[in-house]
Amino acid sequence: MDKNVISHLEAVRQWLSDNVVKIDDAAAIAVVDITYDPQTFRGCFVITADGVLLDGEWRFWLGDADGHTHISPPMFISPLGAPASYEAVEISDEQFASVLAQIRAVFPRIAPLGKRFTFLNSTVADRIIDWQAYEDTIARLPLPGDASK
Repeated sequence: MDKNVISHLEAVRQWLSDNVVKIDDAAAIAVVDITYDPQTFRGCFVITADGVLLDGEWRFWLGDADGHTHISPPMFISPLGAPASYEAVEISDEQFASVLAQIRAVFPRIAPLGKRFTFLNSTVADRIIDWQAYEDTIARLPLPGDASK
């Protein structure tokens, strides 16, 4: 491998080591400040570790094929020009499962594709099972640009 490539890889590794937040020993991880966009069925939130607010917005979205809400941690996109994305916050698998469970408690599963009379071209809106519960949920959350909630 070319010396310049190796040097760049080492620089990226060092940059990630210096910039990725690793949460190894937090007793409690909590989801806070959820914002949701009902037009896109997507939103964001931040987390706290033992009550300390962590930098970086996590993302979530309704509508994957299995009907479950999914999440993604904050990401570094192409740090130092590297053609890759890296998680900006690393938490344990158990902590990730806790964050996911907290978001899924807010947004229950929708109908998966191909089940309960849905089709592969069904929209997310077509797959919401309980519209009243969904509307009650989003009524409690701030919408993008809404500072009143």
